Amino acid sequence: MSEAKKRSEQHLIDQAGQQLLRSKLPSHWVLREYAPCRGIFEPCVEIGDSVHPGQCAGAIHPIDGPHRPPQAINFTRPGLVACRRFPALTNPGDCLFKLLSDVERP
Repeated sequence: MSEAKKRSEQHLIDQAGQQLLRSKLPSHWVLREYAPCRGIFEPCVEIGDSVHPGQCAGAIHPIDGPHRPPQAINFTRPGLVACRRFPALTNPGDCLFKLLSDVERP
């Protein structure tokens, strides 16, 4: 294994559950959730939360039509929230969350 590949792998231990998680860059184990529209993003989960498909991830409040209701954003895949976008202006395609998925112990 090359040094670059070794450096790209990060092994994280979830202190509560002692689960092995691995993130590779790029990787299919790092899942991303993207904004579908423009507005102010309001997250509903914290870093470290376990999430499942259909769970509320947050809402995007439209700024081009304040009379329009916020658009609910739901997770499409399960995982552990590794990072999230700060509550701020969001454009379509902006990454809102990165999720880590479990990996079998070697």
